[in-house]
Amino acid sequence: MMMVGLGAMKFGFLFTIFLPSVFFASPLLDPPDYLSLQMIQKNLSGSDFFVNWNFNVEDLCNFNGVSCSEDQTEVYKLYLGPYLSGRLDPPFLILPSLSELAVDPGNISGSPLDWLSSPLTNLSSLTLLSITGNRFSGGIPPSIASLRNLRKLDLSCNRLTGSIPWQIGGLPALTSLVLSGNRLSGSVPVFYSPNLLTVDLNDNYLSGPLPSNAFPPSLNSLSLPRNRLTSTVHQALSGLNNLTFLDLGFNDFSGYIPANLFCPPMETLLLDGNRFAGSLPQSPACAVNIATVDLSYNRLSGKIPPCFSAAKSLAMNNNRFTGEIPGEFVDRVLSSEMKRLFLQHNSLTGIKVNQTAAADFQAKGSVCLEGNPIVTPPPVIDDACTSEPNPGRQRRPTELCQVPNQ
Repeated sequence: MMMVGLGAMKFGFLFTIFLPSVFFASPLLDPPDYLSLQMIQKNLSGSDFFVNWNFNVEDLCNFNGVSCSEDQTEVYKLYLGPYLSGRLDPPFLILPSLSELAVDPGNISGSPLDWLSSPLTNLSSLTLLSITGNRFSGGIPPSIASLRNLRKLDLSCNRLTGSIPWQIGGLPALTSLVLSGNRLSGSVPVFYSPNLLTVDLNDNYLSGPLPSNAFPPSLNSLSLPRNRLTSTVHQALSGLNNLTFLDLGFNDFSGYIPANLFCPPMETLLLDGNRFAGSLPQSPACAVNIATVDLSYNRLSGKIPPCFSAAKSLAMNNNRFTGEIPGEFVDRVLSSEMKRLFLQHNSLTGIKVNQTAAADFQAKGSVCLEGNPIVTPPPVIDDACTSEPNPGRQRRPTELCQVPNQ
């Protein structure tokens, strides 16, 4: 109760300071909204974003990044940046009707998520919260559960720490969650938001096994690479029949790869840099039609199934595959339908291609077969190998986490 009283007193003090200018400069915009905009401008600088933020005019709703309600009394959308610097801490945001808040990449620091625990803050109308590419720190408070209307949450490329609160998994309207490029630790919570489509927790310090049935059947994009996740995945990913994008790369997952991951509508499957083992299904129950497949740097063995010939980019290097390279792969490379084929550093012993056809590999696609005991391989094929550790890797560009030049 004392905290609420102090918070109200603090707001009352600030309100008293700005009250005269509120009524003389902006007779339409509600005082709390006016006060919030003034506090934001006071604390941020570094670009010409605020060039038309003139509080001596009546129409504040024409400010850059500001959208108001039809009667011009409340701010309902606020887009800040880019290239802003400064610090934002509570209570800088007192916008009771705000539905969308976005802060573009810049050099802003502070702990803005502490608003969610502030007695002055009521963001129950918020549907979009996007604060990316800055230097915000602190944790994600459990009070984020109060954002019952939130559909998209993107806090990527900041310096957030602590665990992901389990309450975030139950936000009923949530469709997209992006927390990549932070310093979050602990385990991955269970997500049971019925409308959830995207989860991106890439490049954090998350650890431990994925919980059983961790994600709802609605999910179509899951990105968990570059964490410290362990154990098997078949129970955590069971029932995800709508996935089109899956990236589990560079963790410590083990066991077999569930067969359902090779089935439509999967389009991109990135499982590289783990400890997956065993053989791949030679006759899967579905038609494999995945455009990008990366199973490199695992412990997979047995023969390479020809069903993967539908891929445009296929990386199975640095495993324990044996036998011949499927002739279907050769045909797809020669027809320019397969653009990349990386099978280096396995135990493959043969390839059905003559010298004349082998000469076309260099022109038709990028092929690497080095480090296999293939009998008299066509030398021209190995010329396409690259010094990159995993040339077929495709992931979210790192520049998205960097502050752009003004």
